[in-house]
Amino acid sequence: MKTLKIIILMLIAAINFACGSSKTVDFNTDPSTQAKNLAYCTSITTPNINARVQAQTADSIEIYFDANLGNVLGSNILKFYKWYVRPDNTVYINPTPVKVIIRDLQTGEIVTGQWPEVSQAMVNEYLKTHGITDKFSLQQFMTNKVVVLSGVEMEYDALRLVIQNGTNQVFSVNTLIPAFAADPNVYAASHSEILSALHPNAAIADQGWSNQVYQQRTMSFCF
Repeated sequence: MKTLKIIILMLIAAINFACGSSKTVDFNTDPSTQAKNLAYCTSITTPNINARVQAQTADSIEIYFDANLGNVLGSNILKFYKWYVRPDNTVYINPTPVKVIIRDLQTGEIVTGQWPEVSQAMVNEYLKTHGITDKFSLQQFMTNKVVVLSGVEMEYDALRLVIQNGTNQVFSVNTLIPAFAADPNVYAASHSEILSALHPNAAIADQGWSNQVYQQRTMSFCF
């Protein structure tokens, strides 16, 4: 399981190197650089959180939330936890939340330093630090922004997004960390059912499609 993940991430690193010093895969303009058997993007669809997730580098991902994130969170906070499945099929969740950086989707500019969470409180702190007197809601601030999560090392298979009210969990959802095998059958052959159930193509695993067709479907989640 871990060997396959390492091979996949080595491929990402090689692709990133080929694309230039930025070490970021350009999904939209040069899909020919991508390995045809890998899914570089996935999605999260729930009543509370809707988002698209894509690989950025070998140890970082980006998440683009729909426009309703601020309304969903309200006064709550959103944290991110990386996890993997052990050989004995038990789950290890790293108790330290993954640090967050906010990037402007249109300009590519990094907007913030590292945040411990996504919340209105962090937006308020950002505005105060930068001497901005205008009030911005989290909803307004996150418009055309993406969340960048770095330090997502190769041993981690998935990410848990947790909405909290103080220390109390309100809602959580899990997603696979790209990149991974686009064919859900290939993925399931080397991963536990816990992870296979999170595959974006799991519901159509019986279609018998080629790797490339399965990958093309996941490309619709890229941004």
